[in-house]
Amino acid sequence: MDQRQRQRQQAEKTRKRNIVAKVNPTRNTALPTRHKLGNFLTTPREPLSARLLKHCATISPEQPVFLPFTQFDPRYIAGQCHANVFHYVRGHGGRRVNGWMIWESIGMDDAEFHSVWQSSDGTLIDITPRKDKEKLVLFLPDPVTRLRLGRDGDSQIQPTNRTNLPGLPYTVGNSPWATSTAVNRVEPKSRAYVASLGLDTFAACSEEGF
Repeated sequence: MDQRQRQRQQAEKTRKRNIVAKVNPTRNTALPTRHKLGNFLTTPREPLSARLLKHCATISPEQPVFLPFTQFDPRYIAGQCHANVFHYVRGHGGRRVNGWMIWESIGMDDAEFHSVWQSSDGTLIDITPRKDKEKLVLFLPDPVTRLRLGRDGDSQIQPTNRTNLPGLPYTVGNSPWATSTAVNRVEPKSRAYVASLGLDTFAACSEEGF
C-alpha cells in the first residue's frame, strides 16, 4: 500500500468518525460516545446554533446558560450532582435546581439530566466536578422534570437523555430507549458515597428530601 492509499484510508476513517448516523430505534445500535473531550459530543460554542436552541425549547421554557465548575467541597465527585447539591443545601441553604447539561456534535444535540446549586440571590453555581474536566458546561434549567424513587424504595426513576435525532428522542447508556425515564437501582458505590457525606441515600438521590 502506497502513501496515497494510506492517506485516503485515514481520511475515510476520520470522515466516518465525524458522522453521526441516524439510528434505527428498533435496533440496539450504540450511539456515538457520550463523553465529551476528544470524542463526538462537546460543550456547545457561542453563538448557539438555531438547531440547538430549538432542541432546548422542546425540553424546557428556560434559557440555557454557561456555567464553570466551582469547587465548594473537595469531597464532591463527578457523577453525583444530585447528592452533592442536596448535601450543600442542607449545610448552606439555597436550593437545588434541576436541569440538563447540553452537548452537541455534527447533526446531533444531547441533553443529560443534571442539577446545580442556586444561591439566595438567584445565582446558579455548578458545584460538581466534570468527568472530562470541561471548563464550562451549558446548563438548561428545567422547573418540571424531577427525580423520583421507585415503588420498591430501592431504585431511582431517572430522566433519560434527550436527543434531537428523528425517531430517537430518548437514550440510556448511548443506546435507544423507549420512554422519558428509566428505573435504575442505586449502586453500592453511590450508597457508600452518599453515606460518606452523612446523608440518607434515597433522600439525596431524589426529590424526597426537599
